[in-house]
Amino acid sequence: MKKLLIIDDSMTSRLLLRNIFENDPRFVVVGEAQNGAEGVESARRHRPDVIVMDVAMPVMDGFEATRHIMAATPIPIVIVTSSLSSREVETSMKALQSGAVLAMQKPPGPQSPDFEEKSQTLRKMVFLMSEVGVARRHTFKDFKPLPTAKRLSQYQILAIASSTGGPGALHKVLSVLPADFPVPILIVQHIALGFAEGLARWLNAEVSLNVRVARDGETIRSGTVYVAADDGHLGLSSRTQLVVDRVSEPISGFRPSADYLFHAVAEHYGSRTLAVILTGMGRDGANGLREVAQKDGFIIAQDELTSVVWSMPRAPVDDGIADEVLPVQDIGAAVASRVAKRFG
Repeated sequence: MKKLLIIDDSMTSRLLLRNIFENDPRFVVVGEAQNGAEGVESARRHRPDVIVMDVAMPVMDGFEATRHIMAATPIPIVIVTSSLSSREVETSMKALQSGAVLAMQKPPGPQSPDFEEKSQTLRKMVFLMSEVGVARRHTFKDFKPLPTAKRLSQYQILAIASSTGGPGALHKVLSVLPADFPVPILIVQHIALGFAEGLARWLNAEVSLNVRVARDGETIRSGTVYVAADDGHLGLSSRTQLVVDRVSEPISGFRPSADYLFHAVAEHYGSRTLAVILTGMGRDGANGLREVAQKDGFIIAQDELTSVVWSMPRAPVDDGIADEVLPVQDIGAAVASRVAKRFG
């Protein structure tokens, strides 16, 4: 049974969340707090397995509380917000950068026809996130990449995929890249419905590159980052034109899917593809990366030590197709170096 702490300034929301989780035998609610400061102390006192926390609170908001909790008593934190306003989504992104593992919208009240479905989704995701601390304790096993003779001067597209822990990892990678980065960048980040636009806005304000949500039929340009919409696959209809596919079914439960993206760039760019797989749960991207490898593209995987969940990036390592395995803080420089050599 997972010990759960609820941090929310609204008594109504705390009651709603308590009822949602107390109806699930996998959880026991060990405490409640009505602001971030109380939440930090409650986390220290109760040592829960997982925390569900609002972002907009008096005294201390969810971002600051996340920073304090992760510094003192690291615990998986799921951010829940009742609003998708720019301010709350931005605060959610900052909390994710600081160590929260997931951001979701709160379920509606019991009178809503969507209540049970959204409550089940929240319970499912919070339970999965409660396992993240266990996942981080895997030991790294003597991975030694094979020597490569691939040319360093060929890359014309950068494709990145991430999931749990991804917003913070994306921030670290993109922060290193210059505004005049010479190739387009396509990103699939598994994120809750309604958060993709906020993720793109937040990254756009934080990094030198131009970051936007991808639009169907858009012509891609160098130095621009195209983030997959939160309800559509991201692909290409040609080397220069984006596809946002809201018709195709989810792949391995995901839309957008990393497999869909990597398949598209492998098909249209072949050996000119530079693919990066960051922290995340599951194996989305594994099949697409095999196609990238078959076309002689170059694959960089985030290492275990710096991953929140080393599952998505572990797949190409286990499959023997990762050309480099790097800590997240080194990936941006590695990407910049390889793409720059195209012009050397």
